[in-house]
Amino acid sequence: MKIFIPSESGSRDEAEEKVKRNLEEALEEHDQRIFNIYDVEVVPLLKWCEELLVMKAFLNNNFYMKGLFSDKLKEIYTNVFTLLNRNLPEKVEYSDAHSFEYYVALEDEWEYLYLDDLNPVEELLAILPGSPYECDVMYYARKINIKMILDRILILKDEYTKYINQYLL
Repeated sequence: MKIFIPSESGSRDEAEEKVKRNLEEALEEHDQRIFNIYDVEVVPLLKWCEELLVMKAFLNNNFYMKGLFSDKLKEIYTNVFTLLNRNLPEKVEYSDAHSFEYYVALEDEWEYLYLDDLNPVEELLAILPGSPYECDVMYYARKINIKMILDRILILKDEYTKYINQYLL
């Protein structure tokens, strides 16, 4: 991790620890926000799907446990967008979560990264007038931004497609 500290900031060790602590807090906060956003914003939108799946099961003389579909989609969403591997319920092959040490060891250009870029659901919600979601600006390594933008959304789409095709067909 590249850290540039002006001389008036105090000792380098103190400043480095503060930067690491801030980074860890930001990564933890991100992971907690993705759980909350899904529960608050996405699950209510899936209620109609759950009702349709109950009806489908009834018409086919099958049993469907309500919430199973939403829970599986949340699991996929969580595995795709979680940044710290310690926050994953279990490691799956398509997850790109890493240890905190991985993020500290990144040596790349620094750039502004909007936390909303890490979570497209929150990004969309932040656009709405009167939305409680904000666009926080943090410094992160460029690799994180590239990885999020290029890979995670495609992974989410692929995993959702696989699950939906398997479940509904």
